[in-house]
Amino acid sequence: MRPAGAAAALAALLALAGAAPAQAACEAGATPRGIVLFEGSIDGRLAAMTLAFEGRRARGRYFYGRTPVDVPVEGELQGGGALALVQKDARGAVRARFALFFPDTDPDDGRALDPCSFVMGTWSIKDDRDVYPVQFAREAELPGASPGHQYAAAGAEETVVDRAALAFWLAVKADDRARVAAALRYPIEVAIDGRRQSLAAPKDFLDRYDRILTPPWREALLHRIPHGMFANARGVMLGQGEAWFDAGGKVIALNPVADWDERSEVLWLRKHGMLASDPAPQQEAVTGR
Repeated sequence: MRPAGAAAALAALLALAGAAPAQAACEAGATPRGIVLFEGSIDGRLAAMTLAFEGRRARGRYFYGRTPVDVPVEGELQGGGALALVQKDARGAVRARFALFFPDTDPDDGRALDPCSFVMGTWSIKDDRDVYPVQFAREAELPGASPGHQYAAAGAEETVVDRAALAFWLAVKADDRARVAAALRYPIEVAIDGRRQSLAAPKDFLDRYDRILTPPWREALLHRIPHGMFANARGVMLGQGEAWFDAGGKVIALNPVADWDERSEVLWLRKHGMLASDPAPQQEAVTGR
């Protein structure tokens, strides 16, 4: 979907949603506190965005999967739930724009949505030369966090944990079992055939590898972005809790996934052709493309 201008692309998305920006459900004064984590797609590429709202102002970043690179954005809510964000280059000139809005109802089944829980629209080069569809669903909120201190609740530095999480994600993707085992902090409790067990050493984990990291668990993990994650006093959470990390970047918990397809947040995007089959496309450039 690459129409000639932003208006055409946005009109197509509005038709898909069955809603108009004036009916949107996110207004200044009703926005979540702290940082809001969104996950979805930009032009069919798995992506995520984190935003902090201060009145009408919004600032944050977005990034793609596999090798995430932060792209800063800033902007404001413009009434009716419309959200305008700009992406600037190193000199401060506008490089690209997001024209977004928050619909009242789920574009798929028409159910009512919580305020600020789903956002859609377009990303475009500043002169509208290229326009791409965007959709994000709210994954979590971090009330006490601020930009640059997203993992404060866990007492962790973003660079330390994000680097370790990406290395763990890549090891799982490559089926590098020794590296996966080395990423864990022992002893560690895991679920095996529905029962919790404590493993004391890497050998214990490797002997039970396939019973712990089941195909549904791998499928779920590889559709997550190991960057810009949720955090609380327990640690930093990848995805919906498939893995948790401590402040040093070690995996401290692995939680089972019974049937990932039923819990996947990206199925709606794929159903409507908004998400490519590769769960973690390569980041092509810091500019966002």
